[in-house]
Amino acid sequence: MIHPRRNHGCSIVTYQGRKGFLVAGGYNSKEYFLKAVEFLPLELGVGSWESLPAMQQYRGSRMGVLSIGLTIYVVSGDLEGNGTLIETLSGYQTKWTTLGTRLLREKSYATFLPV
Repeated sequence: MIHPRRNHGCSIVTYQGRKGFLVAGGYNSKEYFLKAVEFLPLELGVGSWESLPAMQQYRGSRMGVLSIGLTIYVVSGDLEGNGTLIETLSGYQTKWTTLGTRLLREKSYATFLPV
């Protein structure tokens, strides 16, 4: 990966028509919490990580990443301050969009199931 990280979110997603492995957020000892998002295409012969647009918020552990159709969602995580719960990256967008959603109470962990 480009940014060393732990406690990040990850998922198999489709981004700009390509299927691949996406990692988002997390933290490391140099940069602390991360906004960085990286993508590893699952195409044969292509094996290097690519930087995708950074999320709008720093997100640490306990976050989920899922893809529904052409939209990628990052949900929860240890947010910096009073952050927004969900961000999306759709189709061929080059910027994450925040959804005005917050939890009523702080949660510890979450489980995500693709439907």
